[in-house]
Amino acid sequence: MKVIRLIGKDSGRLDAMNFAISGIDGVHKTVVDHADSSARTAKVRLAQHKHDGDSKITVTEGDVDAFVNLDDTAGEWAAAAIEFGHRSGGANGRYVPGLYIISKATGFVR
Repeated sequence: MKVIRLIGKDSGRLDAMNFAISGIDGVHKTVVDHADSSARTAKVRLAQHKHDGDSKITVTEGDVDAFVNLDDTAGEWAAAAIEFGHRSGGANGRYVPGLYIISKATGFVR
């Protein structure tokens, strides 16, 4: 519940805390290292399922954070469908479950 309050009316406090923590020696490197490790796991998971297409795993490093991405911008733009699932053949088609490549690699879901 504290996170919800900080993001809401106290978002300035969250920004200040984020700024203070990100300035501690080693924090940014640890965040980037975790993103790189998660990306390696995600690449293995994606390789197990990828038969064709242009999807790939990338890491984007910000000033204080890092992001693990499932990038499919060179192909069908199917990253969301790969991650979370989709209906094959329109509204009446069968549901194809998501692979949760990023979610599982980063530990958000099991």
